[in-house]
Amino acid sequence: MARIRSIHPAILTDEAFMTLTVERPLAIALLIGLWMEADDAGTFEWKPLTLKARILAAASDDIADLLAALVRNHFVRSFELNGRQYGVIRNFVKFQRPKAPIDSHPFNDETRAYAGFVEGKRPNAGTGRPSSQATSEPLQNSPETPSEITPLMKEEGGRKEKEREKEEKRKRVQAQFDADFDRFWSIWPNKVGKLAAEKAFAKVAGELAQIISGVERYIRDKPPDREWLNPATFLNGHRWRDQPASVVPFARAGPSPPRTNLHMEAILESKRNDEAGITVHIPGM
Repeated sequence: MARIRSIHPAILTDEAFMTLTVERPLAIALLIGLWMEADDAGTFEWKPLTLKARILAAASDDIADLLAALVRNHFVRSFELNGRQYGVIRNFVKFQRPKAPIDSHPFNDETRAYAGFVEGKRPNAGTGRPSSQATSEPLQNSPETPSEITPLMKEEGGRKEKEREKEEKRKRVQAQFDADFDRFWSIWPNKVGKLAAEKAFAKVAGELAQIISGVERYIRDKPPDREWLNPATFLNGHRWRDQPASVVPFARAGPSPPRTNLHMEAILESKRNDEAGITVHIPGM
């Protein structure tokens, strides 16, 4: 599996590298690909067809000739171990410093030394010193020379600091949004469609105080015969801004007063008088 690697700018003025750019330019691309294909000890399987497929699939050059050019210019060396063919990149570990090195392929003392190990230990990149030893002054023209590495480190450190600040700001904004939405959701009576409500709230979260007041007013004034609105409908429609007219109950006429026994007797008396030809006025008739 290909890995991310570092390239020291000093290689551009290396005589062997410059010679290779003139004699076999495509070998440069192969070398860069081998840096990425090798394990963290600079070792890779010497399989020309597989390497061509993984690194130079579109090239028509003979991969064996390109590998031979790298061997002639002392960039790589092939070796056999346990009946299998491997390759190793010269001084690989001097300029590569993975956080957790993984050596996937076998090796021996000779190939370790060719890859840049010092006394069997992985050195600090560019210094040539074993990683267990404390470093003092940086070597001339090494990646740890202040004139070369410090600006890069400052730029990288500044970029990471900006990314960290940006991430912290995003977390603060998200936490504030979550708290504001929870406040709205806690007082909303008809708790349905929470996901849709959260999306709608994100568009109007800046009016939290007005929304809360509108919800309280809506709960207080909603007529009992009306159904509750969905929260997303309330938010999307900006219903907290509603100013509904006051509702005056309709006054209905009351029932007629019940008729008393005296009233019924008067009616009967009136009928008897009618039969006798006497006209009598009865109140309420």
